[in-house]
Amino acid sequence: MPKSTTRRTLGRLRAGLMIATVALLVTSVWLFQGVHQTVTAAGSTAVPAILEISNAQQALAAADQAAVGAFPESSGTVTLPAEREYKKQIQIAGLNLAQAAEDNAAEEADGLQLAQGLLVVYTDLIEQAQEHYQRDNRAVGATYLWYASHLLHGKGGILEVLDDFREQQRSWLEQRFPSTWMMPVATIGWAVSLLALLVLLGTAQLFLRRRFRRTLNVWLLAATVLVAGLALTTWRAQVSKSQLDDAQRTVWSVVADRQAQADAERRSGNERLTRLLSSECGAGLLRCGPTVRQALDAPRGGGGAVPDPPEVAESSRLAGSQMTEAAEYSGLAFLIPLLSVVIGALIWGGIHPRINEYRYQPR
Repeated sequence: MPKSTTRRTLGRLRAGLMIATVALLVTSVWLFQGVHQTVTAAGSTAVPAILEISNAQQALAAADQAAVGAFPESSGTVTLPAEREYKKQIQIAGLNLAQAAEDNAAEEADGLQLAQGLLVVYTDLIEQAQEHYQRDNRAVGATYLWYASHLLHGKGGILEVLDDFREQQRSWLEQRFPSTWMMPVATIGWAVSLLALLVLLGTAQLFLRRRFRRTLNVWLLAATVLVAGLALTTWRAQVSKSQLDDAQRTVWSVVADRQAQADAERRSGNERLTRLLSSECGAGLLRCGPTVRQALDAPRGGGGAVPDPPEVAESSRLAGSQMTEAAEYSGLAFLIPLLSVVIGALIWGGIHPRINEYRYQPR
């Protein structure tokens, strides 16, 4: 006996609906997890490390400015308030570097270890400068002070090493950031699967209504409602993606502001260091040689407006809160497979009984 054409059509509709459900499940997981895995990785490693390195760089520049400011331009002892500020900023920088080592997302941390080792040498040079100033040996003290400042700001110095380490974190983050081709492909695939499933659900309702004279199939109607819920859950990934983009922009803004602060502190420290060395090197630092003159005169960054420190600190906190908000919906991941299974069961339950009705009827 030939098979019923109605049964064959229902079987095809059921198969198409199940395939579309599986496709929607796969693309929803791809889209949702792709974003939130990046959020989790960025929020727990790379972004904190980038911010901590920038904070450490600004603290080190502030420490160097305070160290130079602690030495009197004429005879006298080291200025205590400036010395205390130097020690405070060095401590802040050390804490930031230690935390950055824990949050390091890149595989290699040689640059950070090198910077920490150079920082020990830097503090030792400052101590040597202080000892010579206390002995009223100003020429040698100023020389040690210059070596220390050059070790911090010069080519291959501590700040440049930290720049390289920060860029490693940035490269690691950008490689995993869902702004490349994968994000549009996942979004398009998800949208096509969602549209196909909704169209097939509508087609199935119309076919069942025409064949069985029923207004609506409750099972398929429930499946349609759950598909809408699944779509809304998955769309949260786009919200998180937008928040992640905002956090990324805020982080780079903080990095630029910290760099501007460090450059301003370097310029201020260089001006005072130049005055300290002038008594030993003469006007224009002629007796100190070209290396000292070039190091003190070399521009590092522009001379524009310096960001307000409280505003920069607030931006840094904002970046952290944006990362937290971006991860807010990550706990909804379990709903995607759960809803997909229920949708598949409802589709099967809505169509399978009608197929059985036509098992042996050639209609």
